[in-house]
Amino acid sequence: MKTIALVCVLATAVFFSTLMAYGNQPGARPLDSLGYALLAAAVLGLTWWRRRPEAALAVSVGAAAVIFTLGYAIALWPVPALIAVFTAVAAGRRAAGWA
Repeated sequence: MKTIALVCVLATAVFFSTLMAYGNQPGARPLDSLGYALLAAAVLGLTWWRRRPEAALAVSVGAAAVIFTLGYAIALWPVPALIAVFTAVAAGRRAAGWA
C-alpha cells in the first residue's frame, strides 16, 4: 500500500509541477506524448523500489536523464530518481547507487 501511495502522490506532483514550470520557462520544450511517457516512466520505475532497487534506479534515472537531455521544463521530475538512488544505497547496493 505504501508503494501505491508513493507512486500516486509523486505522479501528481511530477505531472502538475512540470505543467506549471513550463509557463515560467519559455525556452523549455512543451510536454508532448513522449514527455508524458517519460514522466510516467520516471514515476512508475518506483514500483520496484523495495524488491528490486536496481531496476527502480535504472528506470527512474534513465527517464530523468532523457527528460533533461530533451530540454523539458525543470520541475520535480528528478525526485523519483533521487528516491531510487537513496533506496539503492540504503539497501546495501552502494555500487549501483553511486554509479
